[in-house]
Amino acid sequence: MKLVPQPLLENAIYYGMEFMDGEGEIHVRGYRKENDVYLEVEDNGLGMPEEEAAELLNGKERPHKHGSGVGLVNVHSRLKLRFGDQYGLIIKSCPDEGMLVQIHIPYTPYTAETQKILESGKYSQSGKTMSDGSRTGDTGSQEETK
Repeated sequence: MKLVPQPLLENAIYYGMEFMDGEGEIHVRGYRKENDVYLEVEDNGLGMPEEEAAELLNGKERPHKHGSGVGLVNVHSRLKLRFGDQYGLIIKSCPDEGMLVQIHIPYTPYTAETQKILESGKYSQSGKTMSDGSRTGDTGSQEETK
């Protein structure tokens, strides 16, 4: 799924850094935990209350300072549609401490075959098997990259 991290980075720049008094920081991390992959975008910006952050993914209309405000909702919906309801975005935030947005997707070993299946959109919604019945992510090891 191309361009999935882009709206997360844009939000960190536009919303997280907009009213910073000092220097803002944005960290991008990725790691594997058992059969799942997490990509994170974290900023030290203004943040927001946890309840308000949870509302960012429900698609309800709210006033926006920049853009259409549907970037996170669209990414979340696309991930759930492609990989199943247990996957998508996870948002953690605290006022005056920043925000962490995680992309949660299943681990899929890279092969030419799995690339073709993923690009064709034939990945099953269970997030555990390909449309040809083969299993994904059976190794259970953990790798982290920072």
